[in-house]
Amino acid sequence: MDTGNRYSTLVTWVKIVLPTLGLALLSSLFLLSDTTDPEGALPFADIDLEQVTNEQRLSQPRFASTLGDGREVTLVADSAVQTVTQTDEIALVDVWLDMAMSGDDRALVRSDTGTVFLNAQYVDLLGDVLAQTDAGYNLRSEAMSVSTGGDTLTITSPGAVRGTGPGLTLEAGAMVLTGPPGGEVAHFTGGVRLVYERPN
Repeated sequence: MDTGNRYSTLVTWVKIVLPTLGLALLSSLFLLSDTTDPEGALPFADIDLEQVTNEQRLSQPRFASTLGDGREVTLVADSAVQTVTQTDEIALVDVWLDMAMSGDDRALVRSDTGTVFLNAQYVDLLGDVLAQTDAGYNLRSEAMSVSTGGDTLTITSPGAVRGTGPGLTLEAGAMVLTGPPGGEVAHFTGGVRLVYERPN
């Protein structure tokens, strides 16, 4: 009987002492912990909320234009946003431009960034601009402008261009491609270097 009473008494005290110790430990954690250092808190992303609110960004925008002879010029970008200074200017990222050239030939132009000028109907392409045609010609430049205003397609590269094609390699300081619909001619200037490989 004495053993049973001792066991019951021990269990009763354990039920009282253990919860009390738990509460004491929790209290010490809150009361003795250091004051939170605002400088040591996790940093939030540095976001300009005003810019996010005002910026009208579009995903996968598509622009299309038709030349006087019916040929289509289509521009697609990964994203677009209206520029702050001009309402008719749209800044683009990761740009693809699809153009119908002379005959059945087509040109696909890709650039890192670009700007569309809606009123003037032309686009500036910047950053590793690469133009490829179905006929097998490639042209690379750091900047290129494409104008679809009026009946004439005009492509201008104000800086150095490097081109390759079937049996040829070309380097020049600048380029302008223009002419009547379906008969555009590329003019290269500024130290033109052309290497032509005669087919065997």
